[in-house]
Order: sequence, then structure tokens, then C-alpha cells
Amino acid sequence: MNELLAFPIPVDGVASPWLAPIFGLMALAGFTVVIWQAVRYLRNSDNDSDPRFDDEPGAPPRDDRVE
Repeated sequence: MNELLAFPIPVDGVASPWLAPIFGLMALAGFTVVIWQAVRYLRNSDNDSDPRFDDEPGAPPRDDRVE
């Protein structure tokens, strides 16, 4: 029985055994970055208690530099 590949990539026989692990590692790295960014976003999304994010009209600009 022939396997039907969704997106066949024509390569020579030498590179063929290396493609699956390489694409697998690239997919794993991309997934890791997406999870990392989601966790960072959710950790930093609680900005209600942070005074730097107060939007009061007419308030003077804050100087948030740490010396």
C-alpha cells in the first residue's frame, strides 16, 4: 500500500533521513516559543494594580526611572 503524503518534498536519498528530526525540532522550538510568550502575556496581564498603567486625564507624566 502506498502512503499518501500531504506535502511531499523532493530531496535526494542522503538528506531524506535527516529531514524528519530537523522538522520535528523546528516544530518543537516554535511550539515552545508560543507557550513561552503566552505565559509571559498572562503573567503580565494583571496591570490593574500597577500605578504605571493609570490613565487619568490631565495627570502629569510619571518619571519611572530607577536610580
